[in-house]
Amino acid sequence: MGMSGNYMIANDEMIDSWIAGMIDLYEVELKEEDMLDIDKTWQAIPYTLCGELMDGEPPFCYVVPLLTDQAVEFGEFGAFYLHSEQVKAAYETIANMSESALKEKYHFPTLVENDVYPLREEDEAEGFFTYMYHHFQSIQAFFKRAVEQEKGLIFYIS
Repeated sequence: MGMSGNYMIANDEMIDSWIAGMIDLYEVELKEEDMLDIDKTWQAIPYTLCGELMDGEPPFCYVVPLLTDQAVEFGEFGAFYLHSEQVKAAYETIANMSESALKEKYHFPTLVENDVYPLREEDEAEGFFTYMYHHFQSIQAFFKRAVEQEKGLIFYIS
């Protein structure tokens, strides 16, 4: 089974209400197109982009926002938010990032050495990159949709 990274599109007002404890995410009903599951790439993508598991440098760190200063208690692992301007900054950074540009940043042995989930030494580097790039493309499209709607995002691990 394993842990999966999940996004939901939310407007800034909803995010602020959630941060303030005025709404419960478990009660929010979303349309399927306002959600994205990036499966087990939720550590590999930010590590590849930023060289950090948590709290990397903006705007790359906004792509998978594992940011301690933007964390809210939710579920077992918490959740993280991005306001619309942060989503826009992230999207502008990754919108035209090609497979070869991402591959230049990808270093499988470093990911394994730093215990990036879900990797193990015996995993196949090229196969994992293909899997990760597929999810990265989904993120690009999802962020584009959020930017077009002028909305932010909530990211959580389940």
